[in-house]
Amino acid sequence: MNPVHQAQKLGQSIWLDYIRALARPNVMVKVPATPQGIPAIRQLTGEGINVNVTLIFSLDVYEQVVSAYISGLEDMVRKGGDFKRFKRWEGG
Repeated sequence: MNPVHQAQKLGQSIWLDYIRALARPNVMVKVPATPQGIPAIRQLTGEGINVNVTLIFSLDVYEQVVSAYISGLEDMVRKGGDFKRFKRWEGG
């Protein structure tokens, strides 16, 4: 495995461990809708971690974000999680 890729995986693992250790249901992670951010949206959502996706500048990227989010919810449910804990924000 590429050393850079190994370091990135380690960083992701440490970051996920840190978020889990907080044990707060209201923690929200800001994730950019970039090529690197799309898989992170799925992974974080799959872990039951709230995400705030930023930098969505096209319909194509929006579709990728929605797909990653829904896939993350499906991953979470497969692991026994409850997708109902994610509430829609009723901004105003």
